[in-house]
This record gives sequence, C-alpha cells and structure tokens, in this order.
Amino acid sequence: AVTGVQTCALPIYGYIHVIYSSEDDEVEKLFAFNKLMVQKNISWSLLASHSEELIIGPTFFPDQMGCIPCLLG
Repeated sequence: AVTGVQTCALPIYGYIHVIYSSEDDEVEKLFAFNKLMVQKNISWSLLASHSEELIIGPTFFPDQMGCIPCLLG
C-alpha cells in the first residue's frame, strides 16, 4: 500500500479503474503507486493540482500505454 494518497476505484465496463490524487508532489509515492497498479493490472488516472491549475490525466493502462518515467522525463 502507498500511504498519504487518496484513491477512488470506479467499475468501468467490468474493469476497475483507480483515480490517484495527492496533495503533495512526492514523486516516490507516484512511482510506488504506479508499480502497485502495474502489479495488480489496474488502469488508473492522475488527478493533481499545481498552484491554481487542475491536472486531469493522463490515464495509464498497465503493459499497454503510458508510463510515469515518460510523463516526468
């Protein structure tokens, strides 16, 4: 489990999709959360706020598309 992170699981078309939300910018938590979702084969979306900006997405699908290192690199 990753502590200090809020999640919401949504059943979408028979699959579980998780929304990741955190009030801090700790990259280690994001990497740990992504690793857990890949291990569990669960898709997830990023929801974050930065200053006065709200960031929704991208959506990550384990072993298909999207990757945290690519996003942050």
